[in-house]
Amino acid sequence: MNSTNITLAEFDEDFFYSTPGHEELLAPDRKIIYHTVVRGEKKIGVVGFVPLKNNDKAGFVQVLTAPEFRGMGMAEKAETALAEKYKLKTLFATIRNDNTLSIQSHLNMGFEFLPEDEQEELRSKGFLQENEVRLFKHFD
Repeated sequence: MNSTNITLAEFDEDFFYSTPGHEELLAPDRKIIYHTVVRGEKKIGVVGFVPLKNNDKAGFVQVLTAPEFRGMGMAEKAETALAEKYKLKTLFATIRNDNTLSIQSHLNMGFEFLPEDEQEELRSKGFLQENEVRLFKHFD
């Protein structure tokens, strides 16, 4: 993690709720593993994941970057550090269609769209809303 210039610290719930945009993430509970992302002494965001039920090497990522650190590549560093820490092979991201900045950011980080037929199947089963897209990234 030294190469990323960030560390994953114990989750700070107060920081989470005080950071603009937290409403877009799932509220903390026992099923979500969250960490506060720290660079130096400064809290810069929150990253976490919801583990898949039948696959301990994959999960749904959640990332929140403090406004003053957005656009600096911190989300990618945080997601990579999370994948390394938990030895995750695949991260999935579910993003609203109108959140074009997040979609583009994830594409720039190496995420890809799940094939449209798979997204449609997820929508038909109620696992993906019409106004959402699903992306994924494999880690070595």
